[in-house]
Amino acid sequence: MNASNDFFDLVHKSGIESTVYLQNSFAGLNAFFVWISVVFDPGYSYIFYFPLIYHLNRKTGLQALWATAIAEWLNHVFKWILFGERPYWWIFENKHIWEAANGSIPNLTQFPITCETGPGSPSGHVMVNSAFGFVFVNGIVRKAGHQWLKVAGWSFYSFCLSLIAVSRDRKSVV
Repeated sequence: MNASNDFFDLVHKSGIESTVYLQNSFAGLNAFFVWISVVFDPGYSYIFYFPLIYHLNRKTGLQALWATAIAEWLNHVFKWILFGERPYWWIFENKHIWEAANGSIPNLTQFPITCETGPGSPSGHVMVNSAFGFVFVNGIVRKAGHQWLKVAGWSFYSFCLSLIAVSRDRKSVV
């Protein structure tokens, strides 16, 4: 095995371990994380959020549209290059890694929302929402006069991105 495969095996193994941890630790929040994944679906950036922002500020709206389109395109390019596997594919194709370390394969719960068929990494939800959200929040904080509004805007942006990332890792749970 070469160093590249070892590295990606470690990355996938860590991802599965974090998913199992989230499944076990936050099982009561399934509906909330499903809601986060639905509300922050990348397609909604075009359908709902872009028209709203464009109506409020034309320049910010166009910047958000371009940022979303470029992030979506880059996400597809990165998925094509990296071909990041989803945990459910990887874990059964690499049973030997788990069996050598633990003697058994971790129990990942899969639900209808997790039955996506394309490559899983990098997350389109996170990439598109980070680009769109950055332009949106930047447009707001540029006009904010008070420092606390700027801090609140970037804190909200960071909080939302964290929720999206956890919901996409946790999607194995919901």
